[in-house]
Amino acid sequence: MIYGEPIVRAWSQGRPAYGVLARIGAPLAVEFVAGAGLDYVCMDLRHGLGGVDSLAGEIAACWSGGAVPLVRTPDDNPWHIGKSLDLGAAGVIVSQVASAEQAAKAVAATRYPPRGSRSYGPIRTNGATEAPDLREGPMCFVMIETLQGLRDVEAIADTPELTGIYVGVTNLALSMGLAPRGYGSNPDHAEAVQRVGAACAEAGIVAGMQCRGGREAADWAARGFRLITIGSDLTLLRGTVARELAAAGGCAA
Repeated sequence: MIYGEPIVRAWSQGRPAYGVLARIGAPLAVEFVAGAGLDYVCMDLRHGLGGVDSLAGEIAACWSGGAVPLVRTPDDNPWHIGKSLDLGAAGVIVSQVASAEQAAKAVAATRYPPRGSRSYGPIRTNGATEAPDLREGPMCFVMIETLQGLRDVEAIADTPELTGIYVGVTNLALSMGLAPRGYGSNPDHAEAVQRVGAACAEAGIVAGMQCRGGREAADWAARGFRLITIGSDLTLLRGTVARELAAAGGCAA
């Protein structure tokens, strides 16, 4: 598989790349969801049950399932970014970025000198997939999750070599004083997310976001977002079990 091919193919076809957030932390779970036709699976090192010890297996399972592995890093620490890439991820989604300076630091951590600060030591990139040209570098998305990041979104979007901005919708809602699950109908929240999309469009980069299901994903795809997570493996598993239980005539406790 060419490095990042399913995501790039989706964009070249004029459609968003769709993925799932992997929080269970089990390689087999990643392989199963990757094989469902997704373009990518994002391993969540910030809130997921997995960690660095399980990451190599999850990334390999993702490639095996036919999807592109991305990693949501817990912060902009270059070690977290570099380790994820060394283990074979095609890109990172860097949490809690609130300034153009932080965005530039994140991008630099994905690039080798002289263009960046990444230390050379790929462990299994060559074994997992066709290695990218060192001059190109992996995908790098940064997450806007706070009002501070929203205020600086246009400057963040102008960061050289940044692939895109990914909206952390729940933390952004909390930053705006909204309930973590009640932001969906709030016009101010929708306007904030759309501001991120507009900044990305103006800068010629990709707008991405976390959604709570296929219908919400379709809505934001229609608004120009191009990297769309349709849910997490945990929530999709729980929702499917609850739906099938109801269909069988049972009821959730």
